[in-house]
Amino acid sequence: MAMRIQDKAFLSCTILAGVLLAAAGVMAADPPPPPFCNTANGYHIEAVGPTSGPCNLSGTGGASNTCTSIEYTISGGTASPDHVAAFVRAEATLTFTAPVASVSTDCEGDPAIGVAADVVCHEHLVRWNNQQTKADKFGVEASGTRGPITTSLVVKKGRSSVGSCKIVGLGFEGVNPFKPLAKFEDVKFKGCTVRFTFDSSGGLGSAVLLGQSPGGSDKPKCSDPGSDQDNCCSEVISANLDKLSLKLDPSVCPAPCELGPGAFATDSYISTGSNSCTTRIIGGRLTTWGSPCPQ
Repeated sequence: MAMRIQDKAFLSCTILAGVLLAAAGVMAADPPPPPFCNTANGYHIEAVGPTSGPCNLSGTGGASNTCTSIEYTISGGTASPDHVAAFVRAEATLTFTAPVASVSTDCEGDPAIGVAADVVCHEHLVRWNNQQTKADKFGVEASGTRGPITTSLVVKKGRSSVGSCKIVGLGFEGVNPFKPLAKFEDVKFKGCTVRFTFDSSGGLGSAVLLGQSPGGSDKPKCSDPGSDQDNCCSEVISANLDKLSLKLDPSVCPAPCELGPGAFATDSYISTGSNSCTTRIIGGRLTTWGSPCPQ
């Protein structure tokens, strides 16, 4: 579509192109927890999960009977490990392990794998004594729906061969810290504040006019009952940018008026003076708001 922005008399445009905004930065996301790892004593570990569903033991997951489990498969090494230990958040209520495992209390540690008391308090140690079972799969389950988190797994063979590596484990209940988080930036123009929301990659998600409130707009929305239509905030108008037609005031740029070649920055503004509105361009999308410019 072709978009023409002009005021009722004659357009006087101030183009702030090529100047990137010092907008709310989008933080780089943490990498997801690794699904496999290798220990220094030669063992390869692969994880399946976390997976949420019905608890293995009915009634252990509360009223919803929902639990989250993860299973580790261990291969390699000179022989089956004698001990395998996983670290699980202290907040988690463990409901099931396979094979049967011992679980440390707060700050207790576990001397069998070389973790002294009062060293690790924010996690519990789930340790499988594998000297008799000779298993290669080790599972742990906790109540509730839990997201992934990076943790450690420890593998011990004999008296002195101990190795560990970081791998995915059971995280916090109801929270997935690796879900992309939206960032937002509030921009005020002529007393009207628009909240721009960006996804984790920096793309524009939405632009919403905030109502009159502390931290919001200074004026009521024009759509509010009883609002002064000459002193209010118009709702946001958004459109995709195809072409932009500019007509310049001859007193500002006498003929022949040459602007020269150029392009709009990824994030830039066009202000339409006496009409008291502004247009922001982000990634090829126009967002216009003001008091009361949009119609």
